[in-house]
Amino acid sequence: MEKKKLKDKAKKALKISLLALGINQAALVVGLPTSLTFYSNILVRLKVDDEKLKPYNHLPKDLNTLDYLIISTSIVHHLAKGEGDCKDYSNATFDVYEKLTNINGRTELKNKVRFAAGQMKEGVGHLQLEFEDFGKFIPFEATSNGWPLSISYIKYFSELARENPDEGLNTVVSRSLPGHKWFYPSAKSYYYPGGLVVMASKGVVSLYEKLSKSD
Repeated sequence: MEKKKLKDKAKKALKISLLALGINQAALVVGLPTSLTFYSNILVRLKVDDEKLKPYNHLPKDLNTLDYLIISTSIVHHLAKGEGDCKDYSNATFDVYEKLTNINGRTELKNKVRFAAGQMKEGVGHLQLEFEDFGKFIPFEATSNGWPLSISYIKYFSELARENPDEGLNTVVSRSLPGHKWFYPSAKSYYYPGGLVVMASKGVVSLYEKLSKSD
């Protein structure tokens, strides 16, 4: 009788564990894209006034996607109001990029940029942009910007960026539709080991290490 009770408890514990694991993984597959979509459309903390974009409404006709991205992220770093992290810089750069392509009549460039969310090789959660170049999407980091706000040298800056491409994500668990802020889960998110708990815990550890070094 006692053995039967132990077996029943073990089965119950196993079912609860499997349910918890399923909910954890589902939280990554469903929760992360949903939260990123909501944040990107509602909660971005960096803003650039439209008035500050007026000097850029007659950009050279030969500028490409990367040229526009470098101009956009430079505007964000030099002219935006507020503070933020990777989510805010990526979204603010995307917003400026979209506005610049519109006011310059370059709507063919609209669907050349998308978001990618996941982890860097250090295990830290991150959001960055990707731009299409000759049919291939290439990482673009909006948080680390060293470009002067100079249109005259934009082609030179673009060449430097191509020679020294930004580091991509080690694991991508969500992307947006090109030209939009609507995120969807990647195939990796369905079997990412540990799901949302692992991503969150690594983010906490990384934050603790940064705070410890700053003391």
